[in-house]
Amino acid sequence: MTRECTDCNFTWGGFFVEVVRISDEYIRAPIPMHSHAADSLELHCILSGSGKVATEAGEHPLTAGDFFLTAGGAAHEQSSDEGNPVRELCLYAFFRKTGKAQPPAKALFSSPFYLGKADEALLAAQSRAAEELSRLLPDCEDSLSCLAKFMLVCIARLERARGEGLPPKGAFSQGDIFLRIEEAFLYEYRTLTLTALAERVGMSARQLQRLLSAHYGKTFREKKAEARMRVANLLLGEGELSVSRIAEETGYNSLEHFCAEYKKRFGRTASEHKKQSKLSSIRKK
Repeated sequence: MTRECTDCNFTWGGFFVEVVRISDEYIRAPIPMHSHAADSLELHCILSGSGKVATEAGEHPLTAGDFFLTAGGAAHEQSSDEGNPVRELCLYAFFRKTGKAQPPAKALFSSPFYLGKADEALLAAQSRAAEELSRLLPDCEDSLSCLAKFMLVCIARLERARGEGLPPKGAFSQGDIFLRIEEAFLYEYRTLTLTALAERVGMSARQLQRLLSAHYGKTFREKKAEARMRVANLLLGEGELSVSRIAEETGYNSLEHFCAEYKKRFGRTASEHKKQSKLSSIRKK
């Protein structure tokens, strides 16, 4: 069961942080490789269970007490170990500069991917946030705003001096639009159309194309192809479906087209990846 709360906004370190959603949920199905808008951040605090998070640089195991934060469009995927699903507190937010950026906040918001182990303060904050979500008492938005801000402060302290990186490129005011866009590509990669998505977020097709280009650096067609290929890569790694079936599952009418697109994106054939994943699985056993 997913518990969530919205509108828990706050200011910190010269930034306004628009919290689109704080949720307490179980990761029961693998989440394919995806990325968010440039001025977004997503914080995952692992409350229980075990699994892994993967970036384009490699995989990292996850257990209770771990956390990871992505910002600036960092691609990542997540899954739980069989029989022990991850329960996580997840914060999804957008940020924009409102004053002189302070080093702790600026450094954190400029880190594409950060994985760490929660200290006592962060563990207490995420536990209290989960409790607030479970009860949804009056004024819980105010309480969760304070807790969300404190969790970022805790992580900034843990991160220490990782470098300030680049400042944010722009400013968002309607983070829910970007969340809807990202979830559409994540879960509707097979059937999603430009027209349908534009209607969903209240834009014209041309406006949506401009938004995708400005904040994701891709066209609608490129975003959809990326989403389909990420899912295909995940399914091939699991090794349960044939290549032709995976082509169908990801919305390709032609096996040849699917294979050509896969090799172009990943530099290897779909069959090669499936075979290699199978061999790796056998060696682990």
